[in-house]
Amino acid sequence: MRKFAAVAVTSGAIVAGVAGTALPAGAATPTGGSGVEATTVTHGTITGAAAQKLARGSGQMTLAAAPVHAASCRWVERTQGRKSSRHGRWLIYVKTRLTWCYDGLHVNSARVNRSAYTYNKRVWRMRGWTQHSLTHDSTWATVLAKSQYKFYYTGNGRNYRPYADVMGAFNGSYRVWAGS
Repeated sequence: MRKFAAVAVTSGAIVAGVAGTALPAGAATPTGGSGVEATTVTHGTITGAAAQKLARGSGQMTLAAAPVHAASCRWVERTQGRKSSRHGRWLIYVKTRLTWCYDGLHVNSARVNRSAYTYNKRVWRMRGWTQHSLTHDSTWATVLAKSQYKFYYTGNGRNYRPYADVMGAFNGSYRVWAGS
């Protein structure tokens, strides 16, 4: 047991060292006291009763082209913002979660949930949504959820506008865009 614990600690130190020096391209950019730019993406599938509930149009912002009978459903969540370079916690972020059902030819329904967050409202002032939409193309082959929020950082007097956009397609594929 002792030997295993020593290996785990050593491996954790190696992983932490690699993660601290070899970041993915565009994942984190040092900027001083305002933290580092950070982004995350998670995704999954929805089946059964949850898919039928989505098809009926429950949720915040919903689009529906046709009833969903034998469709598949997926979700993708993109988070974009700034993290503390010292502690690794989120300072600010905008989060977009797109859930859509598709049948291989069209997107049948879609829903978007979005949120904005700040760790310290006195330092990072929340100024409001600059963009929030859920649209589809003319053939219902894709749906696009756009979210952008404006934060004012009192440390340097600058505005930060992180955005997180997610597009879902008729075949279950997706694309994501994010930036500040």
